[in-house]
Amino acid sequence: MSDLLEMMPICDLTKSMDSKDPSEEEISLRSKTANFENFVLAFMDRCFTLIENTRRENIRVDAGTNDDYLNDEELAADAAINDTFLRIVGNSSAAMFSRIFLKLQNYLQGKIVEPTVAGGILASMCKSIVQTNPAQGLAFFVPYLCDCLVKLVGEREGKKKEDHKTDEELQFNLQLLAEVISVKNVQIYRSRGSDILPYIPQICSVLDVTLNLTQKDEYELAHGVIQSLLTWLCHIRLVELSPRLEESTRGWGTTVHVDTINIDWFVPGVQELEIVKGLLTRYLTPLVESLDRYANGTESIEKDVLQRTLKLVWRIVSGVSELTPPEQITKWESVLSTGLEWLDKLTICIPGPQGDIPLRQGLSELMSRVQARICEVGNDDTDSLCALIYVYDILLFCFGLDEDEIGDHLEDHKRDKQHREDRLHRGKKHLHSVILERISIQWETQLWLRYLLVLESLSERTLENIFMLCVHQYSEVRIIAQEIFHKVIGRIGRPIHKLVLPKLLRCLENNPAVTEDMLKGALYLLNNEKFLFFYSWESAAKLWPALITAVHSDKQSVDDLLRDIGIKLNRYYQEFTLYTLPLSNTEPSAILMETVREYPGIQKTSSLSNLSLGDHLHFQELESRILELVTGKNLHWRHHEMAVGMLLTMVTYDHTPTRDTTSLWLKLLLDDQRNIRCMAYQALEGILKLEKVTSRKVPLEDIISVKPGGHPGYPGVRPDNEFMQYKNMELDELEQYWSKPFIVKSHLGYWSWPANERVRIPHTDEDFNHPPDSVRNLIAQFFLDENLVTRFVELNSLEHEKGLDFFSMDRGLFLSFLIENIGPQLAQVFQPHIERLVGSPEESQQRAAAEMVYGLVRGMRFWNFQSAQQAWAWLLPVFQQVLNSVTLETQSDWDLCFSGSSNKADPNRLRVMLELLVTSENLVSQGAFKESSYLLFVNKCLSQNWRIRELYNRTYNILRSHWDHPYTNVRHQIANTLATLLSMDIPLYGVNDKFNVGSGFPTKKMFLDEVIPMLNLNYHNPEFSRDETPVSGTVTPSMRDGTASPSTATDTPNTSSEDVSMTMEVDDDTKKGNRILETVSLWILNQIKISSATITEEMFRVLPFLCQFIGTETDQDVSQSCLQALSYMSASILPDSAIQPLLDMTKKISHSSSYKTKLSMLEYIQVAVFTNFPKVVENPGHRAEVQNQVLHLLQDENLSVRQIAGKILGGLLHSGFIDQTEIDRLLEDLRARIRPRMQRTGKT
Repeated sequence: MSDLLEMMPICDLTKSMDSKDPSEEEISLRSKTANFENFVLAFMDRCFTLIENTRRENIRVDAGTNDDYLNDEELAADAAINDTFLRIVGNSSAAMFSRIFLKLQNYLQGKIVEPTVAGGILASMCKSIVQTNPAQGLAFFVPYLCDCLVKLVGEREGKKKEDHKTDEELQFNLQLLAEVISVKNVQIYRSRGSDILPYIPQICSVLDVTLNLTQKDEYELAHGVIQSLLTWLCHIRLVELSPRLEESTRGWGTTVHVDTINIDWFVPGVQELEIVKGLLTRYLTPLVESLDRYANGTESIEKDVLQRTLKLVWRIVSGVSELTPPEQITKWESVLSTGLEWLDKLTICIPGPQGDIPLRQGLSELMSRVQARICEVGNDDTDSLCALIYVYDILLFCFGLDEDEIGDHLEDHKRDKQHREDRLHRGKKHLHSVILERISIQWETQLWLRYLLVLESLSERTLENIFMLCVHQYSEVRIIAQEIFHKVIGRIGRPIHKLVLPKLLRCLENNPAVTEDMLKGALYLLNNEKFLFFYSWESAAKLWPALITAVHSDKQSVDDLLRDIGIKLNRYYQEFTLYTLPLSNTEPSAILMETVREYPGIQKTSSLSNLSLGDHLHFQELESRILELVTGKNLHWRHHEMAVGMLLTMVTYDHTPTRDTTSLWLKLLLDDQRNIRCMAYQALEGILKLEKVTSRKVPLEDIISVKPGGHPGYPGVRPDNEFMQYKNMELDELEQYWSKPFIVKSHLGYWSWPANERVRIPHTDEDFNHPPDSVRNLIAQFFLDENLVTRFVELNSLEHEKGLDFFSMDRGLFLSFLIENIGPQLAQVFQPHIERLVGSPEESQQRAAAEMVYGLVRGMRFWNFQSAQQAWAWLLPVFQQVLNSVTLETQSDWDLCFSGSSNKADPNRLRVMLELLVTSENLVSQGAFKESSYLLFVNKCLSQNWRIRELYNRTYNILRSHWDHPYTNVRHQIANTLATLLSMDIPLYGVNDKFNVGSGFPTKKMFLDEVIPMLNLNYHNPEFSRDETPVSGTVTPSMRDGTASPSTATDTPNTSSEDVSMTMEVDDDTKKGNRILETVSLWILNQIKISSATITEEMFRVLPFLCQFIGTETDQDVSQSCLQALSYMSASILPDSAIQPLLDMTKKISHSSSYKTKLSMLEYIQVAVFTNFPKVVENPGHRAEVQNQVLHLLQDENLSVRQIAGKILGGLLHSGFIDQTEIDRLLEDLRARIRPRMQRTGKT
């Protein structure tokens, strides 16, 4: 409603016929505005009723004051009423405004309202009146309220202090007075400073008797009055010079351009500034003098009085903050700080010992001395210290509005602008309120940028005072002070760190002068900082050692903070380098630097400018210091873990650790603490990457027959990449192949050959001759020591937590990098341990064996032929033992081992492992679990590997005799493996419609041709005769001239009119067909899940069998598998060529004798059509076919089928699938069917 009221003048237009020849619409509109007055008065009556029935009561007797916070319901009511009433009075005519104002006056006189909820609503309504017409509003409210307040306070004279109970009438009048003279957060801009000047004496008379009231609720409301008064006089704001809407029918919804809006600006003049100085002399100067005496020790102030004094100073400074520039410590360096020079003439000062001084500077010095005095004589006065912190906040950040208030104002403006935007006409014109808010925000932002906190306006004294409160004894003070401190750091940024770090280090020292509260406060500051090292190695070199040695407290809270900081540093996960600072600076774009160098006067820098020598020095200093602390063995275990985490963070890509650091990491591999060992794995993995053996590579064009960089035209197996395929080779042939260059990247060559690519050749024995003084030689010596390796394997095979001790990729990658860079000699070291652990029944030892086997297989990818064959000679029995002894607990560990070992590797170099897996003996009499585990391992090794076509075909041939495997788990794995085997069967559309990416791989058509004759069609369907399979015109290969041979008679579809759900006895052939159907269903859903390619039209041949099994009771597993397969198929996006085969198949299914089959088909076609809606609806033939099938089943003899068909027909009509012409014809057809024309009989 408020949006509508924003766009219309609230006046009776029937009395002003300004148009000579009004149209009928204009006359009608004018006549309707005659009821505006009744509407407005009725709205106000309802608001008054709500106010009278809204009251917050204190349930607890000991609750002395009301809660200042409103709940969601109260906030919504307040915002809705205030916004609507503001729009009404803002656009009202003079007569309408007088009527509204009179009604509000009559209601307000003598009224006492609860101040928290109802009082806030009523005060906001009065504020809207004053902002709309300041002269009339102030003329009534200020004298009336001031008289009431003076009278109420005067009645208290002579009463005892104990008799002063909560006076809601006094509080409401103070609240109302503060609100009506407030110019903050207003949406109507018509007030000037001169409007309130005649009422200054009356307001001062109220302030004189209310500012020093003893009750907190009362004096805080009085403080709000003086803040609002000072803000009215000092706030620079725009002033509207004309009504927003014209009082005629032409004024409705008027929009304006920012250049045409008629406004003025109010800037405090001489008279307003004199009044402000008089008010400051009258109210602020006594406070400053009192606080000065208190700070000097010549006067003592009670806690309550001190709190009231500080809060009043806070409100006064907030009121004049717009005309008080920040304290200037040094010369301004920012251009923003020197803008708006005309504001310098409006600066407000206060008297000082040597003349007038800027207000913020004088109060900052005074607050510093007051803080010292409070900490000396009343350190437990937390309320006064909190009030002092709020004064610091105002002095640093508030200039008219706090930056948080500016942000809220901006967000509200964006929301209102978007909500009230004229999207029909667009352009730069908006409603008046949107333009005015935009101008107001522009001014607020300019003022905020001019007074933005910078290092030149932050005194060391103020920063020290805030920091001391951050490490105060009481947590209430620390929490508030730390928020301000973080705000200061975030505003100034990195330049302030040089001032902050010495203070933090001072609190982390092991010094008797440092209390536990100071330590806790410093740790909270560090823990809340976004990054602990303050963005530079220079800061980290000072801060991190101080944290490590900060061990002089045993309080639980301090230990918790150190633990949290340690967690942030102990990054024993793979992405720890994301938070590691580099030692080199960022390099700017070459184009940008070239542009800069072309500018006259810019000197060229040397090529060594990116080395950051200073960062290197600090980094080395920090590394040596932490190394000294860790090796000193004088640290608490938590600090020791923290130090190791810091050392891990220092493993960066552009710095190789020293031999001493590497030696420490090797020792930590044998540490008793698991977290330490995990970090050592990470660190040594990074070190091995930095010190890896130089790769032997040759250009790619040496091994391919085409020119790199070209585009072969289609992906998959081609003549130019045929050499990468897995082949059967004799030993001599394999040795020759091994010495040639090879490719480990699985994507290389699949689509094209990149230019300037290099490929690997095997390492030689000389590559593993490590220099004696190298880091790599140090690592090699450690792992060639049998005693150390035995201890390493023992720790690695310990169980951490039952049920949660899984395969660690960190350890596996570390071992792979270790074996790859140290060489074949390590294989002999790990051989006895692997053979022992593989034979162990312990889960943790099996997991450790899987990690070591994974590391060994990946690490020897680049070994020469002799070394690799020696390793495979003893690894083959290991894998055989794994397949024979795998358990449920160790299956996932060996699963990761097999899948990781075959990734990014030349399959011909994994011949031993692959040949062991792809054998038919593993699916014979092994038991359900072992056979399913074997298939799982095979699937992971073959998955997405286009270079092992021979193994794909061999595996498919092995599975052909197991489609009806008796074990459910095995059938699930067969279906999953089958999805992998058929995933290469991808037709390539757009290049060559007959081309298939998986040329030579098993195809879906091959599989379906084989299994469909084995399936049972349990319901009679005339569309599928005994001599045809469920595909258009495809005769079963086993059929000849309509007669089945005796050997294949059981493979034909078995048709029956009986309901399978009611059949209690199932023969062997039916069981076999059901198992195969479950395998096919599981294959379909796995095929769709693992492949991004769409389904092909051959897969629709399975639809009749899937639809017939939905809802059966004899075999729930098969039914659920069919339901999932149908769901996946229906939600698949189909190619254009597959739409017609789909509709042909559903048409045939609709003739089934089973109503369940029809129901399943209807549900399927509904989802399939709407998933492929654009493709189906653009073809008239497809649309007609879908409509005919639905209408055909709308006449089915079964009620359930008719209901589903009717629902689908309704969806087709609602979505526009059937056009209007066809709808008319359809209605006639349906009417003819349900209401046949009656024939008249008898005489005519």
